[in-house]
Amino acid sequence: MSITIEVNGKSIKTQEGATIMEAVDNSKYNINIPRFCYHKKLSIAANCRMCMVEVAKAPKPLPACATPVSDGMQVWTKSAVARDAQKAVMEFLLINHPLDCPICDQAGECELQDNSLGFGASVSGYTEAKRVVVDKSLGPLIATDMTRCIHCTRCVRFGTEVAGMREMGATGRGEHVKISTFVTKNIDSEISGNIIDLCPVGALTSKPYRYSGRSWELQNKLSIASHDCLGSNIMVHVKDNMVRRVVPHENAAINEMWLADRDRFSYQGIHSDDRLAAPLVKQDDGTWLEVAWDVALEFIQEKLQNIVTDNIGALISPNATVEEAWLLQKWLRDIGCNNIDHRLQQVDFRGQNNDPLQPGLNIDITTLENLDNIVLIGSYIRHEQPLLVTRLHKMQQQGGKVTAVDFIDIKNLAANIMQHCNSRKENLIIVGNMAQQHPEYAVIMQEVSKAAAQTQTEIAILAPGANAGGAWFAGCIPHRAPGGANSSKTGLNISEMISQQLSAYILFGIEPSLDCAQGQQLMQSLSQAKFVLACTAYKSADLLEVADILLPITSNMETSGTFVNTTGSWQSFAAAIKPHAQSKPGWQALSLLANTQYASSAAILEAIKNIDIQQINLQNINLAITENNLNNIVRLAPVAIYSSDAQVRRASALQKTTAAIVSSRLRINTQLANKLQLKDKQKVLVTNIATKGNIEIEVSLDNSVPENSVIIASGIAHNQQLGEPYARVTIAVVDCS
Repeated sequence: MSITIEVNGKSIKTQEGATIMEAVDNSKYNINIPRFCYHKKLSIAANCRMCMVEVAKAPKPLPACATPVSDGMQVWTKSAVARDAQKAVMEFLLINHPLDCPICDQAGECELQDNSLGFGASVSGYTEAKRVVVDKSLGPLIATDMTRCIHCTRCVRFGTEVAGMREMGATGRGEHVKISTFVTKNIDSEISGNIIDLCPVGALTSKPYRYSGRSWELQNKLSIASHDCLGSNIMVHVKDNMVRRVVPHENAAINEMWLADRDRFSYQGIHSDDRLAAPLVKQDDGTWLEVAWDVALEFIQEKLQNIVTDNIGALISPNATVEEAWLLQKWLRDIGCNNIDHRLQQVDFRGQNNDPLQPGLNIDITTLENLDNIVLIGSYIRHEQPLLVTRLHKMQQQGGKVTAVDFIDIKNLAANIMQHCNSRKENLIIVGNMAQQHPEYAVIMQEVSKAAAQTQTEIAILAPGANAGGAWFAGCIPHRAPGGANSSKTGLNISEMISQQLSAYILFGIEPSLDCAQGQQLMQSLSQAKFVLACTAYKSADLLEVADILLPITSNMETSGTFVNTTGSWQSFAAAIKPHAQSKPGWQALSLLANTQYASSAAILEAIKNIDIQQINLQNINLAITENNLNNIVRLAPVAIYSSDAQVRRASALQKTTAAIVSSRLRINTQLANKLQLKDKQKVLVTNIATKGNIEIEVSLDNSVPENSVIIASGIAHNQQLGEPYARVTIAVVDCS
């Protein structure tokens, strides 16, 4: 119901039940009410009292953030009564606040600084000793100066209400209140960096960014996050052609005003010491020679012209832009080759003809909050898509239910799904990355489809990478051309490219042993090939071992392009910084290789938008369900959250987090650990029964791990000797005596 209130003599229409703060903020008038504890995405705390306003017939000033409006209410935000209250609050807030502005990273964008200018006195009358709080470490991402804290509790409420992990709280009373983690531990949430943005003072700041720039020195560049399929909108802060920090840019339909830590801190990898500066060609004696671009292009042309096109295979990262994906497939198909794939983590392709045009969520991201049931199939969603968890948490707060179903028991999978999907309610089945890695993925999707049909439930597929949807549309798959059209000839998928030992391989933006489910086998095939071309931003050990030529391409923030997110939204972005040394944007390098005349990524995008979209004709398949061998322990291998791609692996702060440390361990449930007589932090030898590859690794007890399984993450160099996911393994205690 709409009502009218009057603020500073101006008539404002608002909804019944709104607060004065909400009514004013949503009005067309530029009326500023100072605040510290209030935030539109958090619950109302009303503990800072900075937003005091005068309300007609009220005996004293009232907090605008917590006072509901009523029809005909009169409010004054700048009256003598309101100003005196606001100035009094400011005086109390500044009593214990240190004069750190000259050395504080928050200076120039500090809410306390701004409000003290408007409401603070020029001279303090306080002469007593100031309160000092000893800082506590919250981990490698967040720096603390808790003497500056004004107890707004935004960080506390964020953890409880948005992240779903209550990691911070307030202890003590009066001026002795302290905000800290419980039992002096690190903050482990995958979206913890948002409390940096929420903090209205300099109590919580970015540890990697610390003392590297002032807010007024930074250039702001709008971009899109490139490490998961959500497509979070970001603002890149640049100084001296270096990315200094990354913060969220508000987009209510996608990431609201939050950002995952992986997207926030991965920029460190852009400026890694092993960036490739110029084209490198491997000499006969194994040494590398730096050459000019024109020499490198001639070398590539000479090598490829002597190889039959059917003996060439191309693998591209799902983080590559639409423009890059389209150009790579165009280059190959123009020479008569359809061997191209971006599905690096998949091994079972029997059901690929029934895959949608662009695997994705199939509903708006905001709709997740209103569902009744969500069933997760092989998804470690907190690590795969950290920000989607905030939507799921809202759904649970409204009475919704999220259930993870045992997808390893394929025989009973359909029945287990149907137990949690009521056809009279709004349901969604989400298939995650671990299911896509499964050697029986086609059978899993067959059973999921049966359950979905019987319960009238939508199926969502969370593909890895930032642009898997764009790669599908662009035709970076062997059986479909751009737009979903059938390929003139079905090429080889990644598994077939590996097993059939091709003569030449083209790698774009990948580190083969770490980014592919069959990384070990791929490395063997690459080492035996006649020619390997790698377009890469880094001189990685993998590529130096198997490649014949390295072409330097830019990172995601040094190029322009387009990502297609999980809902099918096309989001274009511009380069935030200039290319490193002689590196070129990926689309430009591919344009040179394909001998096309595109002058910009925008011109390529125009060509892509003219592609006709084809209808996908589903085929009936009936695959037999293989009985599980319950006598052996199965290795589950989700991609480690901070090893998801080359850039993230080089972000030093992320590699020091608890999540990264735990990902480097063997995780096992207590029941199986007791059966094997294993203890927490014990070192064990894990051996792949089939390949005999083995590693030594530390044990970590985790009761979320399924029965008769262990989790040993992929994407980590130390673990690659174990081979592909779902291998049967043995575990033996290492004798440390």
